[in-house]
Amino acid sequence: EPRVRPPALAATPSPLSPPAEPRLRRAAADDLIDVARDLFEQGQQRVSTGDLNQVLERALEARQPSSKGYRARVKYATQAEVSPPTFVLFVNDKRHIGKDWLRYLTNRLREELPFHEVPLRIVLKDPKTLSEEAAQE
Repeated sequence: EPRVRPPALAATPSPLSPPAEPRLRRAAADDLIDVARDLFEQGQQRVSTGDLNQVLERALEARQPSSKGYRARVKYATQAEVSPPTFVLFVNDKRHIGKDWLRYLTNRLREELPFHEVPLRIVLKDPKTLSEEAAQE
């Protein structure tokens, strides 16, 4: 009976069920270690702000974020962290960027950048968020 994979794990590789023979188990373990190493390396990747913003520009040309008739503007993006790769998008009003558009952008980042099988995190910052952070310092 095939297992149902949750949508959040759709981009991750699926581990194989363990084979019966010891020789095959060793090969499966080696394969699993290779997958783990590949995932670790993907999670450690860092992309330049210029490359990231080129992907963002192409994504925005294809589909603009909007909510309730308001069109959000994305000013630029930068990669803030690795493990998991975390991207900060500076926008005019984060309330106008919906989950559907964020999912779309995540898929575009996966397609065009070296993050095919690792979770990505996107953080939205708008002028209100930035002023609140400055007030806390």
